[in-house]
Amino acid sequence: PKPSLIGQPVNVSVTVTSTSTPTGSVTVTGGPSPCTFTLVNGAGNCAFTFNTTGNYTLTAAYTPDTPAFLPSSDTENHAVSLPRTSTSITAATPYFTGQNISVTVKVDNFGGDSTVTPTGTVTITGQDVTCGAITLINGTGTGTCISSTAGSKTLTAVYSGDSGHSGSTSLPLNIIVTTPAITGCNTVTVGLLRQTNGTMTMTINNPLTQFLQIAN
Repeated sequence: PKPSLIGQPVNVSVTVTSTSTPTGSVTVTGGPSPCTFTLVNGAGNCAFTFNTTGNYTLTAAYTPDTPAFLPSSDTENHAVSLPRTSTSITAATPYFTGQNISVTVKVDNFGGDSTVTPTGTVTITGQDVTCGAITLINGTGTGTCISSTAGSKTLTAVYSGDSGHSGSTSLPLNIIVTTPAITGCNTVTVGLLRQTNGTMTMTINNPLTQFLQIAN
Protein backbone atom coordinates (compact mmCIF):
# COMPACT_ATOMS: atom_id res chain seq x y z
CA PRO A 1 0.00 0.00 0.00
CA LYS A 2 1.09 3.58 -0.74
CA PRO A 3 1.11 5.17 1.69
CA SER A 4 0.83 2.57 4.42
CA LEU A 5 -0.43 3.23 7.94
CA ILE A 6 1.23 2.79 11.29
CA GLY A 7 0.73 -0.81 12.41
CA GLN A 8 -0.37 -1.96 8.95
CA PRO A 9 1.51 -4.94 7.42
CA VAL A 10 3.41 -3.91 4.31
CA ASN A 11 4.38 -6.59 1.79
CA VAL A 12 7.47 -5.76 -0.25
CA SER A 13 7.85 -7.84 -3.41
CA VAL A 14 11.21 -8.22 -5.17
CA THR A 15 11.93 -9.70 -8.60
CA VAL A 16 15.42 -10.33 -9.98
CA THR A 17 15.66 -10.84 -13.75
CA SER A 18 18.41 -11.94 -16.10
CA THR A 19 18.85 -13.98 -19.28
CA SER A 20 18.15 -17.01 -17.10
CA THR A 21 16.41 -17.30 -13.75
CA PRO A 22 18.68 -15.84 -11.04
CA THR A 23 19.36 -17.74 -7.83
CA GLY A 24 20.69 -16.46 -4.55
CA SER A 25 19.26 -14.15 -1.89
CA VAL A 26 17.95 -10.62 -1.47
CA THR A 27 18.26 -8.36 1.55
CA VAL A 28 15.81 -5.47 1.96
CA THR A 29 16.89 -2.61 4.21
CA GLY A 30 15.37 0.74 5.14
CA GLY A 31 12.43 -0.73 7.04
CA PRO A 32 12.12 -1.36 10.78
CA SER A 33 14.76 -4.12 10.45
CA PRO A 34 16.63 -5.83 7.60
CA CYS A 35 14.88 -8.72 5.86
CA THR A 36 16.68 -11.45 3.89
CA PHE A 37 15.05 -14.18 1.80
CA THR A 38 16.10 -16.78 -0.76
CA LEU A 39 14.85 -16.30 -4.31
CA VAL A 40 12.27 -18.74 -5.62
CA ASN A 41 11.92 -18.56 -9.38
CA GLY A 42 13.73 -15.22 -9.22
CA ALA A 43 11.32 -13.61 -6.76
CA GLY A 44 10.49 -13.25 -3.08
CA ASN A 45 9.01 -10.87 -0.55
CA CYS A 46 9.38 -9.33 2.90
CA ALA A 47 6.72 -8.14 5.35
CA PHE A 48 7.27 -4.98 7.36
CA THR A 49 5.21 -3.20 10.03
CA PHE A 50 6.11 0.46 10.52
CA ASN A 51 5.54 1.98 13.95
CA THR A 52 6.46 5.57 13.11
CA THR A 53 5.36 7.93 10.37
CA GLY A 54 7.68 9.38 7.77
CA ASN A 55 9.25 8.82 4.38
CA TYR A 56 11.42 5.75 3.98
CA THR A 57 13.77 4.50 1.27
CA LEU A 58 13.69 0.73 0.90
CA THR A 59 16.70 -0.87 -0.77
CA ALA A 60 16.71 -4.40 -2.20
CA ALA A 61 20.22 -5.81 -2.68
CA TYR A 62 20.63 -9.06 -4.64
CA THR A 63 23.49 -11.41 -3.74
CA PRO A 64 24.03 -14.23 -6.28
CA ASP A 65 25.04 -17.69 -5.14
CA THR A 66 26.87 -18.48 -8.37
CA PRO A 67 29.33 -16.56 -10.56
CA ALA A 68 26.78 -16.86 -13.38
CA PHE A 69 25.04 -13.74 -12.04
CA LEU A 70 26.18 -10.33 -10.91
CA PRO A 71 24.91 -8.45 -7.85
CA SER A 72 22.32 -5.72 -8.34
CA SER A 73 20.10 -3.44 -6.27
CA ASP A 74 17.10 -1.15 -6.49
CA THR A 75 15.40 1.42 -4.26
CA GLU A 76 11.76 2.31 -3.63
CA ASN A 77 10.40 5.28 -1.70
CA HIS A 78 7.67 4.53 0.81
CA ALA A 79 5.56 6.84 3.00
CA VAL A 80 3.94 5.89 6.31
CA SER A 81 1.11 7.99 7.73
CA LEU A 82 -1.26 7.96 10.69
CA PRO A 83 -4.70 6.32 10.38
CA ARG A 84 -7.42 8.74 9.29
CA THR A 85 -10.28 9.87 11.51
CA SER A 86 -13.74 11.39 11.11
CA THR A 87 -15.04 14.05 13.52
CA SER A 88 -18.66 15.11 14.08
CA ILE A 89 -20.39 17.66 16.32
CA THR A 90 -23.96 18.06 17.58
CA ALA A 91 -25.53 20.65 19.88
CA ALA A 92 -28.61 20.51 22.07
CA THR A 93 -31.23 23.28 22.02
CA PRO A 94 -32.01 25.91 23.17
CA TYR A 95 -29.39 28.29 21.81
CA PHE A 96 -29.63 31.45 23.95
CA THR A 97 -27.17 34.30 24.36
CA GLY A 98 -25.20 34.13 27.58
CA GLN A 99 -26.39 30.64 28.43
CA ASN A 100 -24.56 27.32 28.13
CA ILE A 101 -25.00 25.49 24.84
CA SER A 102 -24.39 21.76 25.34
CA VAL A 103 -22.27 20.23 22.57
CA THR A 104 -21.22 16.64 21.88
CA VAL A 105 -18.28 15.58 19.71
CA LYS A 106 -17.43 12.15 18.33
CA VAL A 107 -14.24 10.96 16.65
CA ASP A 108 -14.29 7.69 14.69
CA ASN A 109 -11.74 5.75 12.71
CA PHE A 110 -12.21 6.39 9.01
CA GLY A 111 -12.37 3.75 6.31
CA GLY A 112 -11.27 0.92 8.59
CA ASP A 113 -7.78 2.44 8.89
CA SER A 114 -7.53 1.45 12.56
CA THR A 115 -9.38 -0.49 15.24
CA VAL A 116 -7.91 1.56 18.10
CA THR A 117 -10.25 4.16 19.64
CA PRO A 118 -9.01 7.75 19.10
CA THR A 119 -7.92 9.70 22.18
CA GLY A 120 -6.91 13.32 22.81
CA THR A 121 -8.82 16.58 22.67
CA VAL A 122 -11.26 18.39 20.39
CA THR A 123 -11.40 22.18 20.02
CA ILE A 124 -14.59 23.96 18.93
CA THR A 125 -14.45 27.22 17.01
CA GLY A 126 -17.20 29.68 16.11
CA GLN A 127 -17.73 33.42 15.63
CA ASP A 128 -18.64 35.15 18.93
CA VAL A 129 -18.75 31.72 20.58
CA THR A 130 -16.53 30.66 23.49
CA CYS A 131 -15.96 26.95 24.05
CA GLY A 132 -13.57 24.94 26.18
CA ALA A 133 -11.44 22.07 24.90
CA ILE A 134 -13.19 18.68 25.12
CA THR A 135 -11.30 15.57 26.23
CA LEU A 136 -12.33 12.37 24.47
CA ILE A 137 -13.48 9.37 26.50
CA ASN A 138 -14.06 6.25 24.40
CA GLY A 139 -13.99 8.45 21.32
CA THR A 140 -16.66 10.92 22.47
CA GLY A 141 -16.86 14.01 24.67
CA THR A 142 -19.25 16.71 25.85
CA GLY A 143 -18.74 20.35 26.69
CA THR A 144 -20.39 23.75 26.70
CA CYS A 145 -20.22 26.84 24.54
CA ILE A 146 -21.46 30.36 25.26
CA SER A 147 -22.42 32.89 22.60
CA SER A 148 -22.23 36.57 23.50
CA THR A 149 -24.38 37.73 20.60
CA ALA A 150 -27.55 36.60 18.89
CA GLY A 151 -27.68 35.50 15.27
CA SER A 152 -26.53 32.70 12.98
CA LYS A 153 -23.43 30.88 14.22
CA THR A 154 -21.26 28.14 12.75
CA LEU A 155 -19.58 25.65 15.08
CA THR A 156 -16.69 23.51 13.88
CA ALA A 157 -14.98 20.73 15.85
CA VAL A 158 -11.25 20.21 15.24
CA TYR A 159 -9.62 16.98 16.46
CA SER A 160 -5.89 17.39 17.04
CA GLY A 161 -5.05 13.69 16.67
CA ASP A 162 -2.93 11.47 18.89
CA SER A 163 0.13 9.26 18.53
CA GLY A 164 -1.86 6.69 16.56
CA HIS A 165 -4.38 8.84 14.66
CA SER A 166 -4.34 11.82 12.34
CA GLY A 167 -6.42 14.91 13.07
CA SER A 168 -9.70 15.77 11.37
CA THR A 169 -12.28 18.56 11.18
CA SER A 170 -16.05 18.18 11.38
CA LEU A 171 -18.56 19.51 8.91
CA PRO A 172 -19.86 22.96 10.00
CA LEU A 173 -22.82 22.94 12.38
CA ASN A 174 -25.13 25.92 11.84
CA ILE A 175 -27.21 27.14 14.80
CA ILE A 176 -29.35 30.21 15.49
CA VAL A 177 -28.66 31.93 18.81
CA THR A 178 -31.51 34.05 20.18
CA THR A 179 -32.06 36.34 23.15
CA PRO A 180 -34.14 34.54 25.80
CA ALA A 181 -37.70 35.81 26.20
CA ILE A 182 -38.63 37.55 29.45
CA THR A 183 -41.45 35.75 31.24
CA GLY A 184 -43.31 36.20 34.51
CA CYS A 185 -43.11 40.00 34.54
CA ASN A 186 -44.81 42.16 37.13
CA THR A 187 -46.57 45.39 36.17
CA VAL A 188 -46.06 48.76 37.80
CA THR A 189 -48.77 51.39 37.32
CA VAL A 190 -47.53 54.79 36.21
CA GLY A 191 -49.33 58.02 37.08
CA LEU A 192 -50.08 60.98 34.82
CA LEU A 193 -47.42 62.59 32.69
CA ARG A 194 -46.75 66.21 33.60
CA GLN A 195 -45.62 68.88 31.19
CA THR A 196 -43.50 71.81 32.34
CA ASN A 197 -42.22 74.34 29.80
CA GLY A 198 -42.47 71.83 26.97
CA THR A 199 -40.78 68.99 28.93
CA MET A 200 -42.66 65.80 29.76
CA THR A 201 -41.64 64.16 33.03
CA MET A 202 -42.73 60.94 34.64
CA THR A 203 -41.99 59.57 38.09
CA ILE A 204 -42.04 55.80 38.72
CA ASN A 205 -42.03 54.31 42.18
CA ASN A 206 -40.85 50.69 42.06
CA PRO A 207 -42.35 48.58 44.85
CA LEU A 208 -40.68 45.42 43.51
CA THR A 209 -37.36 43.91 44.52
CA GLN A 210 -36.35 43.47 40.88
CA PHE A 211 -35.06 46.08 38.48
CA LEU A 212 -37.60 47.51 36.08
CA GLN A 213 -37.52 46.92 32.34
CA ILE A 214 -39.34 49.77 30.63
CA ALA A 215 -41.04 49.13 27.29
CA ASN A 216 -42.48 52.07 25.34
